[in-house]
Amino acid sequence: SRFTAKGLIFLIVYFFTAKTFTRWNTFDVAYTVDDVVCVSKKHDIYIMDIGLTSAQCDHIVKTTEGCCRGNYYSYTYAKQTLGCREHDELAAVCEWPVMRACSSIAHFFPTDKKLVLDDREPHVVKYDLSKRERRKLDMHTDKSEWTFLISLSDGSGLDFDGGGTYFECIRASVHLQRGHVLVFPGKLRHRGQSITNGVRFLLVGFLVDKESKEYMDATQAAIAAATSDSSSKRK
Repeated sequence: SRFTAKGLIFLIVYFFTAKTFTRWNTFDVAYTVDDVVCVSKKHDIYIMDIGLTSAQCDHIVKTTEGCCRGNYYSYTYAKQTLGCREHDELAAVCEWPVMRACSSIAHFFPTDKKLVLDDREPHVVKYDLSKRERRKLDMHTDKSEWTFLISLSDGSGLDFDGGGTYFECIRASVHLQRGHVLVFPGKLRHRGQSITNGVRFLLVGFLVDKESKEYMDATQAAIAAATSDSSSKRK
């Protein structure tokens, strides 16, 4: 029996993508930042300046808008997201800041777990005023060991008003400067505060335990979905 063209293309893309992005999981000390700022030591909430310039942030935003052509998705809790791995051009411009964030997390917060960037990560999130549900992100947790949020926009009326990431455990919102990254355990309950004006962009990624049952199950499910789709269309 044979795969349908659609199924075969999916599998080729799947394995090609996995190979292409292997380097994203090669955490290198050369990419790490010099220091981290502690927001809450008790809850492991930190901020890092990864050296992303305003021009670089603008380029990522412009590339994102060009790739999506107005068609964002909602495969995470956020209503407007775009997966970087689905677009070669976007993946290229996001590679350096993502590797810098991941390498810094691995360096400053060592663990025995084998952390990798989740297979669907990273992704860009967009908040705007086009619909009420697109202004914010409701309270939730992430299925990650560590979550990182890289701010691609400036608040305080420059790009947007409002916003910030609210943490239930500290009962406060954390606001980022453009080009800085917020790092925290995915298990913490948090939400994206509503913006009241403008547009806010974030580059987001999840570091997961490669050997966890949840990660392996998710990987197998993705492959099974592809083969199942192909099998149903045989003959």
